[in-house]
Amino acid sequence: MNRTRTIQGLWLLALALLLAGVLLIVGAARHARVVETRLIGRLAAVAELRVLQERAAANEAVRRAFEALPDESSPLRAVLKPCLEQAAEFRELGDGDTIAGWRPRRTELVVNEMPLADLPALVVRAETHRPPWRLAKCDITASARAPGTGRVVLVFEGFVPVGGSDQ
Repeated sequence: MNRTRTIQGLWLLALALLLAGVLLIVGAARHARVVETRLIGRLAAVAELRVLQERAAANEAVRRAFEALPDESSPLRAVLKPCLEQAAEFRELGDGDTIAGWRPRRTELVVNEMPLADLPALVVRAETHRPPWRLAKCDITASARAPGTGRVVLVFEGFVPVGGSDQ
């Protein structure tokens, strides 16, 4: 009888250990799903960071190329003077925040009674200068006095080296 009780006790112990093992496996499986979800999220974040890193590297390469341009940062007035036969008024519209040794500038050019046929050459000269100026706004008012002429108001945007001038 003692032996039967020992066998029954061993069977109960074995059953309890089996039940504990099953519960541990179920718990580990649930934990594995949670860990898998976290890892998938982290992998997605790493992939997104790689894309951002590549974009930042490309932007940095563009900035370095822009800074490597020959320093012809002569004033906008001097750049456009060969295209202007008549009096022109240059107005500073304001600066932006300095970015890596460069600052954005906006300059307005007002020319009264300008031959409108000369306007494309003026814009091309500004936009092909190094560093380039971009035409941001163009207002043309036709003149009643002389055909083919008019009042031209141009706003140019560009970057100049810190300490440089745009007029």
